[in-house]
Amino acid sequence: MELFQAIGEGRIKALWIMATNPVVSLPDSNAVRLALAFCEFVVVSDCEDATDLTPYAHVRLPAMGWGEKDGTVTNSERCISRQRPFLPTPSEAKPDWWMVCEVAKFMGFNNAFAYTSADQIFREHARLSAFRNEGKRLFDIGVLAELDAVAYDDLAPVQWPLVKGSSKGTPRLFGAGGFCHSDGKARMVALIPKPPQEIVDADYPFILNTGRVRDQWHTMTRTARSPRLNRHIPEPYAEIHPADAIRLGLLEGALVSLKTRWGEALARVKTSVGQQPGSVFMPMHWSSQNAKQALVNGLVNPVVDPVSGEPEFKHSPVRLEAYNPAWHGFLISRHPLAVEGTDWCVVVRGEGYWLYELAGGPLLIIGRRGPKHA
Repeated sequence: MELFQAIGEGRIKALWIMATNPVVSLPDSNAVRLALAFCEFVVVSDCEDATDLTPYAHVRLPAMGWGEKDGTVTNSERCISRQRPFLPTPSEAKPDWWMVCEVAKFMGFNNAFAYTSADQIFREHARLSAFRNEGKRLFDIGVLAELDAVAYDDLAPVQWPLVKGSSKGTPRLFGAGGFCHSDGKARMVALIPKPPQEIVDADYPFILNTGRVRDQWHTMTRTARSPRLNRHIPEPYAEIHPADAIRLGLLEGALVSLKTRWGEALARVKTSVGQQPGSVFMPMHWSSQNAKQALVNGLVNPVVDPVSGEPEFKHSPVRLEAYNPAWHGFLISRHPLAVEGTDWCVVVRGEGYWLYELAGGPLLIIGRRGPKHA
């Protein structure tokens, strides 16, 4: 959040964005978009063509997708796994490390970025983990710096830290103590609970919580292409307790307007006794690519934790009101369409068709989308 505040203030004038979509995933995303709109130079590396981020890019670089990459990945249980591509590299797409190296060379850092393969970078990464370590840091994969290209390519999954002379790694940490302090003991840190900075009031009496649904991933750039996954939950929704729905006059399946101090959104009403009274849940997946006015992070407050910088995603005061459009409708097409003049428009990909759920005022304009999007 501090980064985009600095962009908005003009203190950062150039930005290179890789493997993320901040205009959808960050809180107060309308402010993020405004900051990017005034940024003097924005580079976006992405494996997708049309996203909410691409209109802000001055330069776009074609990145490799997950199944096209060659390297390693490390998961949350410290397991390093060799990642091998199972798809050919499309057109002129390149790995991120190659892009960084080429730009660095043009900036005059040829010697520091003279890498020609992913295994060379991995070996430096391994050496750095052991540099001036001497057991002070748990993360130590220094022994893997000795791998040649063939051994790296054949690397089996292993959990760090690695002890020299052993290829098994460390399945469990701290089972017998050994914390990273001089006496080997853990340190307990007393925390004083603090209430959320933004609290509910008469104008914004509900608490907005955001999260995910089972069959969609992040901003749906890939999962929204799957008709099977789209059948699970096809539209963005706001889930509230039935008692709150009755009190507000909201009907199951109708549209509801959500408003906070930072933005507005529309969603389908969904009721559940599993939702706490006074709370509303809305998923974060839908962007402008597949829905209109359904960007939940445009509602979320930009307050962050003072230590970690983690945003307060789970607590934004919000107001709910019934949304009563002049008309409702749906449209099914064999081809993707450009639909304008609606307040509500959700695109759902099916088997050989596109479904458009629509609502709005008196004006509706429909046209064939160009071959770039088809």
